[in-house]
Amino acid sequence: MPSPSNLPLHFHRDRTERELDARLDELLAKLRKNRPSEDPWMVRRAYEIAAERHRDQLRSSGDPYLTHLLEVAHILADMRLDATTLTAALLHDVTEDTEFPISRIEERFGVEVARLVEGVTKIGRLNMMAPEARQAENVRKMLLAMVNDVRVVLVKLADRLHNMRTLEYLEPAKQQRISRETLDIYAPIAHRLGMGIVRGELEDLSFRYLEPESFLALQKEVSDKAPVHKIFLEEVQGTIRSKLVENSIPAELEARVKGLYSLHRKIMRQERGLEQVYDLLAVRVITDSERSCYAALGVMHHIWRPVPGRFKDYIAMARPNLYQSLHTTVLHSGQPFEVQIRTQEMHRIAEEGVAAHWKYKDGKPAQEDDQRITWMRQLIEWSQELEEPGEFLSTLKVDLAPVEVYAFTPKGRVLELPSLRRATARAAIGSALRSPRTRAAKSAIGSICRNAKKPRRWASGCWRRKRATSAAALRKLQKKIC
Repeated sequence: MPSPSNLPLHFHRDRTERELDARLDELLAKLRKNRPSEDPWMVRRAYEIAAERHRDQLRSSGDPYLTHLLEVAHILADMRLDATTLTAALLHDVTEDTEFPISRIEERFGVEVARLVEGVTKIGRLNMMAPEARQAENVRKMLLAMVNDVRVVLVKLADRLHNMRTLEYLEPAKQQRISRETLDIYAPIAHRLGMGIVRGELEDLSFRYLEPESFLALQKEVSDKAPVHKIFLEEVQGTIRSKLVENSIPAELEARVKGLYSLHRKIMRQERGLEQVYDLLAVRVITDSERSCYAALGVMHHIWRPVPGRFKDYIAMARPNLYQSLHTTVLHSGQPFEVQIRTQEMHRIAEEGVAAHWKYKDGKPAQEDDQRITWMRQLIEWSQELEEPGEFLSTLKVDLAPVEVYAFTPKGRVLELPSLRRATARAAIGSALRSPRTRAAKSAIGSICRNAKKPRRWASGCWRRKRATSAAALRKLQKKIC
């Protein structure tokens, strides 16, 4: 039998086409399973056009360019997205790479697909690592494209995720540039949209190329301890499972080891060793209702002593990206580990974020009520008031990774306040309050932020409101907004 290198070219081409056709069949099977009412014809037709337009194009790995488009569509299909989104994923590079006009896409697939492709194309043309002034304008344009239809950013995130998975084939300079852009812009956007799985993978892949020595050292340290961690997690899962059965609490259990980049960042920030990270190991308890969540929490604290100050109730007070869960850290044989307790729906939102709540009303996506998109609209509004590009970019970085700051009014209202600095604080808090007295509140809180007193020293800029110690200032704030 001849060696692979001696086989005729048409044999390799036929085999590649068979493999691509098989991946298409798998994609259509996912669509039929997740959305049985939708016609897969549009996806198949988009594949045929993409195959024709990208016929002679290869990736840096040597694979046909069509493999990238199919893998992007598969990532979105795993999120259970609709046929329109999968169609846009297959066509998202035809306009840029093959000069296939948007007008022809609109003729063949409709306005919705054309707008998605156009939005993704516009984002792809933006240089996020440009000089500061141009970068700020590019980021604004990207946010505008996302606000119009959140599926634009879902396609772009899937596109970036597959590019990061195949980054090894590019030269080092490109690896560094793309990884930095991913870590600074795309991973935080995935986080704000609640897409935990996508965010974690983007961060770890970026970390691998930006700090290869730290990545490999931490990977080795975690891998060396993997057998011990596996035994430990199996032991505590067995204990939890038996106790939940005794208390008639239905639940599924999952174990996880913290992601490498998240772990690295915590070790650097807290200046601790690996074993001193409380949430290095975690067990997720996924149950059927909120009532069962709190009941399961009682069981956990009955089995093990909780670590003081390590309990967080994100069910009663959800994070800005709508993440909900109960977190508690307990000790088993001297080893701390975290228990995360949530319902099935909360778990799906934590994993998939905005993609988990893709809703339709009258055949159109209803995203106007999704809080994960609201922050983008607010940020675009605030950016019009900022003259310095650097100020907008620093605001963006804070807003992409917000600190949860909550204020409670005497009447029981809970106000979620972004922890922003400098001139953006007034606009941010004013938007958060959304009350008839917003203007007065802006002025009052802005003044308090500038003059809030820390123990032993004065704050510079807007200090976190939750630690302000000026009773007079807080009374003034109450009169203004309550």
